[in-house]
Amino acid sequence: MKKNNLNLLVIVLLFVVSITSCVDTWDSHYSPVYSEKSNLNLYKYISQDTTLSIFKYMLNISGYDSVLTRTQTYTVWAPINSALRGVNLLDTALVKEIVKNHIARFSNPTSDISLKSVFMLDNKYIYFARTGSSFTFGGKNIVKSNIATINGILHYIDNFVPYTPNIWEFIGKTSGLDSIKAYLYSQSKLQFDVVASGASIGTDSLTKQLIYDSVFVFKNLILGKIGQLGAEDSTYTAILPTNSAWIEAYNRIKPYFNTLAKDGGAQKQRVNTQWAIVQDMVFRPKISNPASLDSVVSTTGNVFHTPGSYIFSGATKTELSNGNVFVTNLMTHKPGDSWQKTIRIEAETDFYGRDKSNCDIYNRSSAGSG
Repeated sequence: MKKNNLNLLVIVLLFVVSITSCVDTWDSHYSPVYSEKSNLNLYKYISQDTTLSIFKYMLNISGYDSVLTRTQTYTVWAPINSALRGVNLLDTALVKEIVKNHIARFSNPTSDISLKSVFMLDNKYIYFARTGSSFTFGGKNIVKSNIATINGILHYIDNFVPYTPNIWEFIGKTSGLDSIKAYLYSQSKLQFDVVASGASIGTDSLTKQLIYDSVFVFKNLILGKIGQLGAEDSTYTAILPTNSAWIEAYNRIKPYFNTLAKDGGAQKQRVNTQWAIVQDMVFRPKISNPASLDSVVSTTGNVFHTPGSYIFSGATKTELSNGNVFVTNLMTHKPGDSWQKTIRIEAETDFYGRDKSNCDIYNRSSAGSG
């Protein structure tokens, strides 16, 4: 009887050891392993480390020092001082771009990381990846990782990740694209969103009009047709005309859109000409080597064969956060494939009141054809 009890005790002990071993293995694989834990918040921790003094100064300039003291959870990939010595700290816009490009919401430790696309505070997506036994962020090496603070995780990186504009931002910032920028940006407006604004919060004492906690939504009629070029979760390829290319295309196409005064006159002619230039300048998805493609389809549905030999020929490629752009000095879309397609109209004969002018009529009958 004593022997049986002893055997039972041994079995129980072995079972407990086995369970403990399994739990340890599970925890080591799935739980974050922090290299250091601190009772400071992210900003205070960064402030006390002299190897991050430049990044700390950039947080102060950009106003994100106060963000990293909040109780919300963030992950910071902080570039060490040697990585930031070439940054112009007097350029506050640049400083803010860099800072926002290195902070994300929520906790992002290295545990169980293979390849992860992280959504940053500047609305960009940056890859957080494992490379063998090491880790990278935006291709930059993580030299110290998994420091847990009271409001998030801190990683140190050996270089900063440059801010990469999207296509919409590129158009706005790049010199020589003033014509296409002026046209596209002129189509933008902020539209009051009644639903998102919710119920009124009061009445203006002077005008007696309702007051809302107003929410405005960005709208652009042209982008709604050719593609949301400012969206980070979509990828595009765009042909962008330089100022000289825009002027040449406009003067070449404009005569084809002569419009009677009663139909809108010169203003309508201008609108139609501008649309003709841009309607086939965007393609999906991201195209890296146009010469390797038999054809491409624009976002408005028009097909262009052997695009590398003319549409993209001579254009300068730039890789952006949501696709590629090809800046060209000449828009070479074939009119018949784009804005000057053959117009075909089916209608009843003049017996039913139709008349004709400036065209030829071809009659055919379906009688007896079934």
